[in-house]
Parts: sequence; structure tokens; C-alpha cells
Amino acid sequence: MRVNYHFKNDKKHKVLNFDLPFDFGLLFGGSFNEDFSFFGTWSQKYGLYKFFLRANSIFGPKNAVNLKFGKFEPGITDGYVGNQRLTHDYTSLLSYSPSGSAVGNPSADWSPRSMMEGLELSGILVNFFQYILGITKSLGLGDFVISVNKDYYARVAYKFGGYGLNGFGNNLDTVNKFPVNDKSFTLGLYSYVGNTFNPDSQQGYTNH
Repeated sequence: MRVNYHFKNDKKHKVLNFDLPFDFGLLFGGSFNEDFSFFGTWSQKYGLYKFFLRANSIFGPKNAVNLKFGKFEPGITDGYVGNQRLTHDYTSLLSYSPSGSAVGNPSADWSPRSMMEGLELSGILVNFFQYILGITKSLGLGDFVISVNKDYYARVAYKFGGYGLNGFGNNLDTVNKFPVNDKSFTLGLYSYVGNTFNPDSQQGYTNH
């Protein structure tokens, strides 16, 4: 609800407006067993703009090798971009768009939180070390330049202190009754090498 004021014949009038939501969204997900799941997001305005399948622990130790396939945010941050903000807007890092992109064009405005079609391999080793490797379809390129229609990214990170990235040490049935008390910090490094296409200038550009 919003109250607006306007003036007519030097008199102040109050107008009451009701702002209805501009979109309706649906989140859905499920699992077939402990290691195979799916998740998606559908909205009236954008349609099915996020959907992926995930298989955990496909071989080796538990959580060491996991596979994600579909349309999702590349895991070059921590994989939970919606949690990395204290306000309605995303941080400048997650909203960064490289020079040359078409401002306002969602097909060309790449950012670290953009939904991408791809394949991602990830895992957690010795409880506190994380790695992520991925390959995605370049945003905006489509069939324009098939030879450079792929982007590549990687991330490594280590968590110091607290619970392990795989939940190691979180035993609610015994000593610790407050799992939110996780005094720690995580140090990570990522790299993204890609290409995209600006439909306004009909030119491609690199996005490294």
C-alpha cells in the first residue's frame, strides 16, 4: 500500500494506491533418495527459469564427487547467492556485469548470479576443502558463434574453524544444541572464462 499526495487548485489531496505483486513465483523440489534430488523455480513472468538435477556422492567418499545438471547459478561464489545479502538488492559482486554487455538485456547481461545452462562437478574433501568445476552455455551467443559457445569456471575454498562444509561435527543428539554458533571464516578463489554476445551491436566479447 502506498499513499501519494498531489496538488490541485493549491489544495493538497491524498491518494491511496495499492501496489499488487508484478509476478507470481513457484519454488519446487524433491528427492528420490538421499543422494539424488531436483529443484526448480517457475514464475508467471519468466516461466521455468531455474531447474536442475543433482546427484551426490556418485563415487568415492561421501560428498567427494557431486554432479549438477540443468539451469542454475554457476557455483563461483558459495552456491547460495540468495543468502549473500542483507537487503533486497544483491551485492555489487554478484550483480557485476562486464563492459560490452547490453544493459537491460537479460540475454546479454551476464553476472555471477545469472542462470546458466550447464554441468557442474563439485565436492568436499577432508570436511573443510571445497572444489567446483563447471561448463556452461554462453549467455547471448546462441547459434551466432558456435565455436565459442561455452564458458568455463572453477572455484576452490577452505573453511577455517566451525563445522565442516559437509556438516561434520554437527551432532545435535549429544553435546551441541546450538548449530548456528559456527565461529569460522571461509577463504575462496574463483575464475570464470567466457564469451557472450551483445544483440545491440551484433558483436561478441570476452568475459574473463
